[in-house]
Amino acid sequence: MEKIYSTLDAYQAGFLTLWGHTPSFVEQGEKVVFFFSGDEKLYQDLAAYNGGATVEELKLAIAVKLSHRRAYQIAWEAGVHPNFLSKVINGIERVKSGDPRVIRIGKVLGLSEDELFEVRGDVRGDQNN
Repeated sequence: MEKIYSTLDAYQAGFLTLWGHTPSFVEQGEKVVFFFSGDEKLYQDLAAYNGGATVEELKLAIAVKLSHRRAYQIAWEAGVHPNFLSKVINGIERVKSGDPRVIRIGKVLGLSEDELFEVRGDVRGDQNN
């Protein structure tokens, strides 16, 4: 029997989607429940998410995905190496608030510094919403 993981957390679902997990979802009233195959990789990625993947990285990753340009084009336009952009949006390289490289990337994508470096609380999904 296949394990199924469900969440109401749209940020968590976005993170998992960016890490290669394909969700299905069901609307329940005014809420949307996301469902993922509960394999070992999913739980490893959830551990990474709960261990510090930030909303800011997700915003940046989503903005890159929604852009009409390729990630390497965005990076070059911002004056950073494409590897840096990839490492940031995949949570491999952590950046501090106010990092000028990320601010330049944000400007290329139309994101303000405030949007990139919001103060955040706990990023873990709440399964009881």
